Amino acid sequence: MEAYIQAVLRHATYDIDSDGSTFGAIDIAPELAVSAAGATRAQCTAALERALYQCVRAALQAQRHLPSIDGILPPTDNHEQVSGATRHTS
Repeated sequence: MEAYIQAVLRHATYDIDSDGSTFGAIDIAPELAVSAAGATRAQCTAALERALYQCVRAALQAQRHLPSIDGILPPTDNHEQVSGATRHTS
């Protein structure tokens, strides 16, 4: 799942507000449309990543189709290896 999430994150767009906070959005596919905000771009990206994990988990649980992104196939179940440890995503 990690490679898939990172591929989707590469398509994020960011806007910086007048107060310096950052708003980010991903709309590469309807199934993966998420947005988030943070005090910094790094915080916004972390929030987008969390939102994407939730979005992908929900799609997998509902057995909805997820598109391949930049040649990376979507995960196929709710058990994925992430950073060397098994993450159960239900």
